[in-house]
Amino acid sequence: MKKIALLVSVLIFSTFMASAQSINDAGAKFNEANESFKGKDYAKAIESYTEALNICEALGEEGAELGEKIKKQIPNAYVNQGKVQMQGKDLDGAIITLGNAIEVAQKYNNSKAEKSAAKLLSNAYLAKAGSAYQAKDFDNALDLCEKTIAHNKAATKAYLYKTLIYSEQNDEEKMIEAANQTIKYAMAAQEPDEKTASQAKSTAYTYFINKAQDSFGKKKYADAVTDLDKALQFDEQSQTALYLKASSLNFQGKKDEAIATALIGLEAPDNDHTQFLGINLELARAYEAKGDTENACKYYKIAAQSPNFKAEAEGKMKDVLKCN
Repeated sequence: MKKIALLVSVLIFSTFMASAQSINDAGAKFNEANESFKGKDYAKAIESYTEALNICEALGEEGAELGEKIKKQIPNAYVNQGKVQMQGKDLDGAIITLGNAIEVAQKYNNSKAEKSAAKLLSNAYLAKAGSAYQAKDFDNALDLCEKTIAHNKAATKAYLYKTLIYSEQNDEEKMIEAANQTIKYAMAAQEPDEKTASQAKSTAYTYFINKAQDSFGKKKYADAVTDLDKALQFDEQSQTALYLKASSLNFQGKKDEAIATALIGLEAPDNDHTQFLGINLELARAYEAKGDTENACKYYKIAAQSPNFKAEAEGKMKDVLKCN
């Protein structure tokens, strides 16, 4: 009975002490929190702001005005603490703190702090996604990319990581989607991120050009054309893709399509003159197949400038077409 009586006495005393706290006590804690905030001890500031707010809420109407001031500051303290943790490479701690910042900011209608916290939280998840990608922990990296995007829909690097991962996993549909999203958000930014957009294009293009070259080598020309069309979606002026497509079409007997493709190739940047001459060779072959001797001779003559195509081109001009 003595223990019960003692416990009741403690509870009554604690309640009395809490109710005995005044608006001055709340003000003192608020000032203490502000000093901690100025001194960049944001963890301490959060603690003191919370204590001050508890006092204000216990005081009811008397503490309402000061309570509103405190509510405006608490989300900012959380945001700044998150920044400190990110600068110290404590990403896990930052993620917890910034998640709390968003929750508190929403609770107290501080949209500015909420946006700041969301952006920082997105960056924290993105940093972890990058580390997971480098470690080839792809499932974890993809999950972290989704969390990044949840807090920043325009997080271009997250879409790029997805593009790279899906490329390695041979998931073509998802790779194309991720690459297009990377390009979309990278180029829609106030300052377009051409480097990231270019990386996404290059990743998708390289995937499909390699696949097409493999099909071409196996004489699967229809498959090669399918993949070359996908590659050209990401680099429509690729001489390599246009040359290979024209050749694949010629092997299928699709003369008109081969000509149309090769003519586009002639207008593409001449990054490799051998490929440019190869495109002329495919034009000559297509025109020859159509019975257009004049154009066949014209393009065989250009193709003959390449040591690789000289024998075939000169043989056609001299022995078959009887070019002038």
